Amino acid sequence: MIDHVHDSNGAGLLRLSTVVEFPPFVKSASIPSPEDVADLDSSAFADQRNRLFPLHTAADTWLSAAYILKQFGDNVKVASDQSDLTIDGSNTPISVMLPAVEKAAAFWGITKEASAIADQFLNLYAVPPQDQAFPIEFKLNDRVDDISYVGTPGDVVKLGSYIIENRRELPFEKRSEAARQLLVAGEHLRTNYPGTLKQDLQKTAGMGMSDLDHILPILEDRRRQYAVKLQPLEREIDNIIELVKQAAGASGLLDGDVLSKTAGYVDAMDRLIELHKQPAVAPVESFFQATLDDGLLFRDGMVKLSNGVHVPKAKLASCHAIMLLTDAFGASPKDSPVQAAAALSPAHADAFVRELTA
Repeated sequence: MIDHVHDSNGAGLLRLSTVVEFPPFVKSASIPSPEDVADLDSSAFADQRNRLFPLHTAADTWLSAAYILKQFGDNVKVASDQSDLTIDGSNTPISVMLPAVEKAAAFWGITKEASAIADQFLNLYAVPPQDQAFPIEFKLNDRVDDISYVGTPGDVVKLGSYIIENRRELPFEKRSEAARQLLVAGEHLRTNYPGTLKQDLQKTAGMGMSDLDHILPILEDRRRQYAVKLQPLEREIDNIIELVKQAAGASGLLDGDVLSKTAGYVDAMDRLIELHKQPAVAPVESFFQATLDDGLLFRDGMVKLSNGVHVPKAKLASCHAIMLLTDAFGASPKDSPVQAAAALSPAHADAFVRELTA
């Protein structure tokens, strides 16, 4: 992975985004190319010898810290002397690079943000004795049984990110059980989850709510897919749709138990025709419209947007809201208004709320 400047395909950046929250000044910054930093003085790099990990802006300092600490965490378990630990592609010890990063972070006024990375990586990669850790069992590809011992918040984040990244490979029942176990461990270990990882794990664990307006279009789309691939599955999905309608009753609401069973059935059918391998087909976690944290508000007719604002579902169903979502924010006509509003970025959610309440 080396540094963000030489991360040509962005794979390292993607992995980082799953385990650490990027501050706004980093999200809005451009990644420099090797040519962009070619004229910098060697003192502008954490690794001066190899001219790696630039520190010439606040965003580059933060990214250099994140790339160094991520690779430190990946290698720390095999290091006999952590002060002399180096990173693949750099022969400069961590003990030399980190002080340079700390000095640059202080200069740019981002010591707090850089320290947050250190809190997540340096303190979270320690390997505790197994008798002090939580065993999380999962089965990969129906072939190999594996148990990971989770003893730190960093372990929770790392394994949680793995489960979410590989959820198309793990049958829903297996990944659901692993996610439930992991959330229990995360609660005991007081884990601070980056981004939407906790919400994603809650949905995978079957902790959430939804309603017929949200789930029926998804099931109808599955029926069309099944009709093309394997007709007997079309009849099965019809039965599931009827059961879901009965379970929802007059309220139209569906709880986690019903959704989990439905997700398990549909995931199993997806796998029969390898539909789960198609990126365009949403995983069954999409059945869960609201996670456990927001479930009661959702039940009471409120939807939480990505900016933290709660909006009445009835208001989202108005013509004004639907026109805003489709015309101004490019929502797909296939999505329900609630689904489209929940998918807005925080910035778009702010603008949407302003327009909706104007």
